[in-house]
Parts: sequence; C-alpha cells; structure tokens
Amino acid sequence: MSLITDGPQVGEASWEELAQWSWIELVEAGLPSQLADLARDASNRKRRPVRVFSLPMAEAGVGGVAVPFMNEDWLLFDPSLVGDACELARVIARELAHLLYPGWAERHLDEYEEVEYFAAALSSTLLERLPSTVDAVLPVIELTLRFLDAA
Repeated sequence: MSLITDGPQVGEASWEELAQWSWIELVEAGLPSQLADLARDASNRKRRPVRVFSLPMAEAGVGGVAVPFMNEDWLLFDPSLVGDACELARVIARELAHLLYPGWAERHLDEYEEVEYFAAALSSTLLERLPSTVDAVLPVIELTLRFLDAA
C-alpha cells in the first residue's frame, strides 16, 4: 500500500488541489455503480464514512491511496483517472479492497505489507464479480485470508 508521504512528489502534493468527489460523480465518470454501492455498504457496516478525493499524484507513480483517519476512511486517486473508466475502476477497487481487510484502520505501518497482499488478491475479484454488498464479498474475503495464511 502506498502511503501519502511515499515519494517526494506525493509528499509535496499541494493539499489545495485536494477535491472531494461523490460516489454519484464517480459513477457518472465510468466507475461501476456496484463498486460505489459496495463502498457505501462497507461505510454503513463499519460506521466509518468512506470519502473519495482526487489529488494529483501520478507523477510519483501512484494512482490511488487508501488512508484511515480516526473516524473515517479516505480513498484518494489521481484526477487524470477520470478520463479512463477502466483504470479508475481498477484503482478504486484496489483501494476499496484495503478497506475490506478486517481491522484495516487499526493496522500499524509495519503490518501494511499483509494488507497490500490482501488488496492485490481481492481487487481483481472485485472487478470481475462487481459485488454491491459486503455480504456478497464476505466469502471471497475469507477465502483470500485463508490463501494468504497458507502462503
């Protein structure tokens, strides 16, 4: 998982360029509505709002970042992705997969490697199956966790 402070360009990104997006706006930009529904369902279940923001960071080689805050989660993506629906979906699915990791917001920095492996394994399934609820993806989450434990 990339952290917002990784790399000089991301660490120096201008917070003035941070722009909040609604899930409806992202769906209008080409994000599959099921991923927006899944994010809203995860938000409701965890009682942690999932907010989406754009922040220029592509120059640093980062398309998106998931960031846990005290009472909410942020998904940040590079605004250039709005012109590429497939890449936007791929990045949002990967960052959303971080949020679906059990206890994700309580993880320490030294544990993010495990979360990153989980997100990498789960995100392709999210894109293929496009589940719209956490219940629909729970069996896949459990299977992914078992697979990672066995590896």
